[in-house]
Amino acid sequence: MYALITVCDYCATAKYMNGSEINFNTIENIDILLERYKNGIIYKGIVEYRKDKNYFADSPINALRSDMMMESESRYKESPDGNIYYLEAPTGSGKTETSINLMLNMIKEDTDINNVFYIFPFNTLVEQTAGTLSKYFKKDIDFAVVNSITPIIIQKDMDSDESNYEHSYLERILNNYPIVVTSHVNFFNALFGCGREQLFPLVKLCNSVVIMDEIQSYRSSIWRHIIIFLNTYAKLLNIKMIIMSATLPRLDKMLDDDRGHFIELIKRPERYFKNPIFKNRVDIDLALLEYRKIDLDVLADKVIRFEDNKVLVEFITKVSARKFYNIMINKRPDLDIIELTGDDNAKYRKDVIADITNSDKLIVIATQVIEA
Repeated sequence: MYALITVCDYCATAKYMNGSEINFNTIENIDILLERYKNGIIYKGIVEYRKDKNYFADSPINALRSDMMMESESRYKESPDGNIYYLEAPTGSGKTETSINLMLNMIKEDTDINNVFYIFPFNTLVEQTAGTLSKYFKKDIDFAVVNSITPIIIQKDMDSDESNYEHSYLERILNNYPIVVTSHVNFFNALFGCGREQLFPLVKLCNSVVIMDEIQSYRSSIWRHIIIFLNTYAKLLNIKMIIMSATLPRLDKMLDDDRGHFIELIKRPERYFKNPIFKNRVDIDLALLEYRKIDLDVLADKVIRFEDNKVLVEFITKVSARKFYNIMINKRPDLDIIELTGDDNAKYRKDVIADITNSDKLIVIATQVIEA
């Protein structure tokens, strides 16, 4: 109620003071978005796979991805009245593409739903998903990125064709776009915050599909609080939530009594996890565990043994990544060693990926940013 009252007051004041009239942007014609998506190469491939199971004979991983997408869509249609949907599948199995298909079907099935929010714990995942969405939808028209590193979308004045900064700022703080790709900071401020502008996106969250990725990245000590709020908001504000991850904790088991309506979109995830295509992608070497806490000098010596290959060393924190990078440079300044963390800009990250692709031997020291 507080969010509704303050948004109305803010919009009325903006109109009175500078003529900035806000019309809430929602998905008005889902059929147009569905048509664009179905004209994409991935959906067309799945249509062919439905007709002929041998269609992906030369690419068995795409057969698995197609099975997962078809199963999740079927499971949703069996239980369209759920509050929260779980999508658990291996890394690289196409969860983002599956979530796009699901959210379009949800909006098509429930005419009251007309907004979409993609929520991520890392800005690199925001950028990655924006890239995927741009294959089907128009950026800054059908969808917009709202986070700390993306500039405000500047709207033009209809009469003078000049930039209307007041109106653009208002659209931004209201998250007034049909599909919003944003960080968890913006989302959790709307759910848990008390500040006026923090709560503005809550109005747009009504009647929406909310897709949360990498849920396991949030601090485990607040998982119970998160699922209580998500479950309650989903029921009260008509929100369909899709929680997806390769390591998905069953958050609803933390609820005391009201379990809500939780739906597993993949009935037997192990069918995909245990498939050799995913299961046997890596060979695990546990030799360093004998040291209990792995010394970085020992790790450096281990890495140097593979200097004629492409090597990735991934750290949880930027501090430890930088420390190891300095150790490696001091030990072997002659090697081609690259550091990549969340502090690096998007252009540099793309350049690094290009170097990795084009190199036969390279050592990359990175944080989780490399995964995106």
